[in-house]
Amino acid sequence: MKPSAVADRLSLTRRKLLSVSAGTVTALAGLGALSGSAAAWERFGADFRGCSEVWIIVSENDLNCLNSEHKKYDELDDYPNNECPLRAKVIVADGQELDCRHVYIDEENATTIPGKYGDSPLIKFQVSGGEKILGVVGLSPSGNPNEADFIPNTNRCAQTPNTPSVYDADCVPDGVSEEAVESDQTNGPQQRGQGRGRGRGR
Repeated sequence: MKPSAVADRLSLTRRKLLSVSAGTVTALAGLGALSGSAAAWERFGADFRGCSEVWIIVSENDLNCLNSEHKKYDELDDYPNNECPLRAKVIVADGQELDCRHVYIDEENATTIPGKYGDSPLIKFQVSGGEKILGVVGLSPSGNPNEADFIPNTNRCAQTPNTPSVYDADCVPDGVSEEAVESDQTNGPQQRGQGRGRGRGR
């Protein structure tokens, strides 16, 4: 994908965020992307709890692998190669090594926290032993790399010296750069974890 196309998609995210009321923005501070691709995720957000845990926030439809018309992705004939349940990858640094770990978005892994995130389902993912969570990628149900949702962890612990760059992970969509995400954060409302790039995924 051309850099200009990536910038266009990032500014669309910014416009969506600017349309949210100030009170809502304050209430959602600490989340990543506030909504997902219309063709893939109904909602895909990330609340990074430092670098040892991330809460991936989705919708009931995403949890049940349903599209906006309440049809199951893997039963649709017009979108080949659909995979259910939906999946995300958590980018984990173990020393200088980067690992993309699969997380299945299904009822078995989900929970809710009453009064948080509009009671939306969330999946908690933890690491230990000095590992760090640097970001998350939401994979398209159809495998379309242009619909991958990427959210970097912008907490200070993810940017300490000797921590590898999240942008070097194999699962970060092609065409997404640190400069593009930082530009989106600078021009839009300042929120921890904000930033979603969609490029050619891997």
